[in-house]
Amino acid sequence: QKDFSERRAGATAAIARISKQRAQTPRVVWAADRSRPAMLRGLRLKLAGKNLEQKSRKFITNNAELVVGTSADFQLIDERSTHDRKALRFQQTYKGLVVEGKTITTSFDAEGRLRAFHGNVADIGSIETKAKLQATKAIQVARDTVGHGAKVVTKNAKGKAVTTLVILP
Repeated sequence: QKDFSERRAGATAAIARISKQRAQTPRVVWAADRSRPAMLRGLRLKLAGKNLEQKSRKFITNNAELVVGTSADFQLIDERSTHDRKALRFQQTYKGLVVEGKTITTSFDAEGRLRAFHGNVADIGSIETKAKLQATKAIQVARDTVGHGAKVVTKNAKGKAVTTLVILP
């Protein structure tokens, strides 16, 4: 894991590169820890790629300092359209596991230019991904913690409770 100053310096350098591409600095909203941007708006960047997913992935890869670096991977989970915009949302994963609550959204205009980037990601470094509880115990702990009536347990087609291993940052 990088320390604050390394993350901030990397993010600032990425924003400077982006500013040169469009001859203007985008609007930046910094994350609560001030180490990386939570949102960049007013980008209007023309990016190479066959489709918006490719353009998004290329932007994320080329500007990894805006996110968390190389330990993160992102899976496309949602696409939404309005009359003149399209947004793609990516779930952060690590070694194939979902990093709970951590996503990136890219927004494009009708011409396919990247307009905005929003990132809520975790710098998880290198962690153990083996489950610490057996599935039945995990279900019981969830029910005991939240209550039996809460919908904290996913059920399969047969109505049996199933568990999903995730990373809680």
